[in-house]
Amino acid sequence: MLSKQPFNQRLQEIMHKRGLVTLDGFAEELKIPNTRLSAYQSGRIFPRKEMLTGLARCLQVNPEWLKGRSNILMDYATGPMTPDTKVKITFR
Repeated sequence: MLSKQPFNQRLQEIMHKRGLVTLDGFAEELKIPNTRLSAYQSGRIFPRKEMLTGLARCLQVNPEWLKGRSNILMDYATGPMTPDTKVKITFR
C-alpha cells in the first residue's frame, strides 16, 4: 500500500536518517538559501523538478519516493536501501 506521507515529511525523515541535522551545509551543497530548504521541509513550497532531482541525488533516494509516489526507497547507484541506511554525504 502506498504511503500518503507528503514530500516535506519524507524530506525531513530522510535528512534526519542521513544525519543532516542542520540546513547550512546541505543548502550550500544544493546552492540554495537555507530559507528555501527550510520552506521545503515545512511544506510551504514544493521544489521544481530539477531541484527535486538534486535533492534525491544528494540524499541518495528515489525521487518518486521523495515525492510520496512510491514506497521504493532506492539509490540508483547502490541498489535498494531503507530509510535507516547510513550513507556518507560530503560537502565540497
